[in-house]
Amino acid sequence: MNDYHINIFYSQADEGYIADIPDLRSCSAFGETPADALHELEIAKALWLEAAEEVGLKIPLCCLIKNSRILWAGASGIGVCASSKVYIRSSSNSSKPA
Repeated sequence: MNDYHINIFYSQADEGYIADIPDLRSCSAFGETPADALHELEIAKALWLEAAEEVGLKIPLCCLIKNSRILWAGASGIGVCASSKVYIRSSSNSSKPA
């Protein structure tokens, strides 16, 4: 299944993880763990798409992801997308699905 690019990062200011979809303006969510943030983002995405359709906004096309690729990198770790799963890797844990 094709899906939107997702960023997940730790926010010290918020003391938790933020997940967002850059292609869907202002579509983001918060969670205590990367998995929580991703779960909340799936809810936010569904609501964003529903609201956009109701008011007639043009909905951006999903990105087509071929094989695995790095989505983001930073001090808190990196995120890699393989198919529709997001993997989190940081110095404090092994690579595992979010």
